[in-house]
Amino acid sequence: ESFRFYEAADALKQSHELLVTAGYGSRVAQTGLALGQAYFGLGQMDMAANILSESIASAPVAELASELQEALGILAEVQRYRGDWQAMAEARQQQESFLWNDAELARYLDERAMDALSRPEGKPASVVALLSRSQERASAAGDATMVNRAQLQRCANQSVSQCAPSEVNRAFKHIQKMTSPQHIAEASFALARILRKCGNPGRSLKEMSHLID
Repeated sequence: ESFRFYEAADALKQSHELLVTAGYGSRVAQTGLALGQAYFGLGQMDMAANILSESIASAPVAELASELQEALGILAEVQRYRGDWQAMAEARQQQESFLWNDAELARYLDERAMDALSRPEGKPASVVALLSRSQERASAAGDATMVNRAQLQRCANQSVSQCAPSEVNRAFKHIQKMTSPQHIAEASFALARILRKCGNPGRSLKEMSHLID
């Protein structure tokens, strides 16, 4: 997975530089958005933040609305990992104006919940409600990956008696196969929290050690 991101970043960086030199406006922005996504996949958050911010500012909205919706979501995630809560909130607010369907809304609600959980002031009461809404929208859209992601995070943030162990394991296995390294790390942390609450500190510690490795 990382190798593909490295390959993509290298090719996109070269393409972006050529397009900048040639002065191809919207193509420069479009390639920059894709390059920012590749940097995010590699965990190069500062580089991702810089190229995404620059490309979003110059991208033509009518032509690249779909790309902008995705890029703003990624930028909000990047700022979350960097701990820049104000920039995270601004990107997420911009993203909201580009949501057109249940699948996009499900991802947006899920990420808003992750944004809230990441803040230093702690978990707000709205997190579980956001995750439940995300799961509902994902189910309506037929997005199994998002259904499982929202379910796992919801179980990590409410009473374990409300989540069957089989459902938790199924959700985690699905996420391991289908999502990005960052989302897998979030899922592993959620699983570790669930295991700890279930009185299984050994497995919880094992999941946490995977995050460190």
